[in-house]
Amino acid sequence: MKKLFNYCLFIVGILILPGLSGKIFAQEYSHLDSITQVIMRGDCDSVYFDSLAIVQLQNYPREPQRTEGEKACQEIQKYIDNRNYKKALNIFEKNQFNIMMYQEYSFNYVPFCESMIKLYFKAFDEETANKKAIEIREFNHHMMEGVIAFGGNIPRFYFYNLQQLVYNYCAQRDLPQAITYTQHRLEKLYQLQDTTSVDFARTNSFLGALYLQQLKQQLEKDSIEEQYLTDLVLAITKYLIKANERFDALPNKKYSRENINALYYLQEFFNLLPNDDPLIDSLLIISNKKIRHIHQTNEWEFDTQYSNTLTQLLALYLNAGKTQKAQEIYTEIFTNLTEKEKKTFPSFKELQKRAKSKMEK
Repeated sequence: MKKLFNYCLFIVGILILPGLSGKIFAQEYSHLDSITQVIMRGDCDSVYFDSLAIVQLQNYPREPQRTEGEKACQEIQKYIDNRNYKKALNIFEKNQFNIMMYQEYSFNYVPFCESMIKLYFKAFDEETANKKAIEIREFNHHMMEGVIAFGGNIPRFYFYNLQQLVYNYCAQRDLPQAITYTQHRLEKLYQLQDTTSVDFARTNSFLGALYLQQLKQQLEKDSIEEQYLTDLVLAITKYLIKANERFDALPNKKYSRENINALYYLQEFFNLLPNDDPLIDSLLIISNKKIRHIHQTNEWEFDTQYSNTLTQLLALYLNAGKTQKAQEIYTEIFTNLTEKEKKTFPSFKELQKRAKSKMEK
């Protein structure tokens, strides 16, 4: 990771320092034939970076690299037109630095990388393509972090690249990394004082959902450290409640389905808790009112999302021993199912058995 970070900072210096009045690095590297050679052979451990010292790169000869980058892009397009995606990607991998110089990083390079990622998914199996996507997006993330570290504004595509990287880690079932980068996204929103937007609500909801998934995985294990379990519960509660609060405060109804999703995650979480938790009664009242209000306000039909949210609410009532209310919700769900869905939907008695079994555990 340190090597990658050094590499990113090095290239950031090449791309943005000509426009900055930065201080000159304390050490001299006159023995290096060229910056390009150092970067391309990955020998960045010999170069030390910190926040107070930056290599002087103002006089770096960029035109040869831009010319080579332009040629590479033309070749890539030629092979794409001929549907020879692997050859196009091979040229991309061999010429990434030159292409970056040609595309002027943070303006055209990230979208160009996104088009290359799409090619990976066309040319290779999903697992291989996903790994390549992570490599590219992680590099771009650290590169843009370098721009910010050197006093630049948050680049275009910063948040998009970060979210796509999270999706890639989710696809790999790497929850710790997905959580790390989602937390990073949330920290940036706080730094921007962007705490009232839909993006802030979404990020909290997604982060809460990731922690919820991690909790479910831990509960399947024979033993779990008590403090770790407590930390997970607190994190889920914090992020999902914040998400629900922010979605509720948004004036635009077009985010109502995302609002319902955030509520669904909260319901799913409480269904994992002991039935005597004092918060469950409050959640039941709030959930019931919120679901009805959103559904009626938007004049939704009874669809899968609405059904799933009601099913979670039904489970909450059953787990809390509130049979009459649970029966009412069950009847509402069952009445609106298709004939095919009714055949596979469990009976009320079966759901009661499941709830009883959960209470006995």
